[in-house]
Amino acid sequence: GYNIGNVEIFNPWSILQYIDNQGQVGIYWVNTGNTNLLQYATQGITGQTAEAISKLLKDETIEIEKEDKTVYEQLQSNYTAFMNTLIFSGYLTVENVELRGLKNIATLRIPNNEIKIVLGKMQENWLKEKSDYKVIENICKAIINQDDELLSNTMNKLLKKEVSYFSSSEEYYKGMFAIALTAMPKEYIYKSEVETGYGRDDYEIYKEDKSIGMIFEFKACKKERDIEKSLEEGMEQIYDNEYYTQMEEKGVKEIWLYSIAFCKKKMLIKKELYVPKE
Repeated sequence: GYNIGNVEIFNPWSILQYIDNQGQVGIYWVNTGNTNLLQYATQGITGQTAEAISKLLKDETIEIEKEDKTVYEQLQSNYTAFMNTLIFSGYLTVENVELRGLKNIATLRIPNNEIKIVLGKMQENWLKEKSDYKVIENICKAIINQDDELLSNTMNKLLKKEVSYFSSSEEYYKGMFAIALTAMPKEYIYKSEVETGYGRDDYEIYKEDKSIGMIFEFKACKKERDIEKSLEEGMEQIYDNEYYTQMEEKGVKEIWLYSIAFCKKKMLIKKELYVPKE
């Protein structure tokens, strides 16, 4: 339900339709209007937005800076504006608001299964409409099957097609990877910026049955001659900060460590099996 004044309130229209249809869950409230605004906003979806929606669909919460108004022109490019629009339009509800410094930080969740269905279909349609959806599928397939050659070839093709020669931001590459991870099967759990060991990893993925897990560290450099050095630095960072700690404590049996280095339109991968110390 919706959290309003610390009281959980359920959508009366949806409840009446649910009863009238003998307990059949459906998108009753959403069908009373249209989703044109939402569809417009998702045309410019970013890795950060895709990752947030995936977390919400797994019944997790996310945090954003709460704003009292949204500029329409920013919906496709501004993550915070997009998420606040989902609040205003009833697609998300605020579970809690906390003042941190000068910012109001809101904890958000999906209010009900009706909205969950709509957001799930939105994510599915968005992925299918992407011209490089096959590329996204191959990235997921490569991760699941531990196929380094497929992962390297697919990522390098994607970089050649989508990335500007002048791009060198680590966050840009991480965003691309985040979009691909939204297509991972449900039995794989993935998270970003997890506090573990002596720092935060970039991404971690593990199977629900804890049979296998992967830790990813991304590095971006401006000069091609430095890409192999960045690759080694990424792996050293994983070991130095012991990013495998939390996954090891969860009982994940097999942990693979990935260092991925980028330089403009090129990428290199280094992978090692983590061997626990005796």
